[in-house]
Amino acid sequence: MKLLFLPFLALLKVLVSGQNLNYDGITGLIYSPNYPKDYDNSANVVFTITVPSGHYIHLTFLDFLTEDSYDYLAVQQGTGDEAEPIQNYSSISGDRTGLSIDITSSEATLVFTSDLTTTFRGFAIRFDSVLTGSEYMPTNTCSSPLHSSEFGIVTSPSFPDNYPNNISCSYLLIAPASHVITLQFVAFNTEDGYDIVYVYDGSNNSYPLVGKYSGKKVPATIYSTGNTLYLFFQSDLVNNFSGFSALYTSAAASNEFRRGVLPQSYTADPTPRRDANILKWLKDKKGAASVGGANSI
Repeated sequence: MKLLFLPFLALLKVLVSGQNLNYDGITGLIYSPNYPKDYDNSANVVFTITVPSGHYIHLTFLDFLTEDSYDYLAVQQGTGDEAEPIQNYSSISGDRTGLSIDITSSEATLVFTSDLTTTFRGFAIRFDSVLTGSEYMPTNTCSSPLHSSEFGIVTSPSFPDNYPNNISCSYLLIAPASHVITLQFVAFNTEDGYDIVYVYDGSNNSYPLVGKYSGKKVPATIYSTGNTLYLFFQSDLVNNFSGFSALYTSAAASNEFRRGVLPQSYTADPTPRRDANILKWLKDKKGAASVGGANSI
């Protein structure tokens, strides 16, 4: 199983049988075939989701890009012979990153179909179990700041709902040695000039600034020159928007991936600084491990 930064994946059980994928848990991630690489032509994959009785299913489209009108995802309530199409969501296609769907059942079926030509990277969809009678409440705090998987998605708090005011979040992307990182924003909407995402080519803000981004324009794809990228997101006291979702991938360093070269005058900090958000997260995690009797980090 490919890893992602979200800690709840440990709660997810996936049973694979041919082109049928069964998800049983309280929360988890669903990927199109080959994600984040392009899915195949003539795909026909059925995903079934089952959450505890007395709960319903909430879907969040963290990334979604298929051939518009030809390669589509059908969302159904229930499973097997009892599955029924959900109005307006029987043929989702194109760029639908940020879409959210409530399924008023503890069971759901997703069917992905592609045609004979043209493919895209597909989708990453999170499902959450929500107590029946209550409203889904997104997490409005920063996620884990450390991300060291082969690929993953980082988002602003509450995405695709509006992020909070006066928040600062850190994201440290770490690839294996001799690897580089590609960062692609798949959705971006912040208060222009005030709520800003900073990206640094290294492990903290002492490294070269790749760029600072705000507004509605999706930033260009970013390539690291080493095996780390550091993101810092900060919002001000007023006005908030849906924020961002960004896909990162890592690959062995080569001429193809080394798009940038550090300035001649640049010298890496021999003792890179960790920002306050990362230090706090490490301290909290170490304390929790100590209480639970697990090995500390």
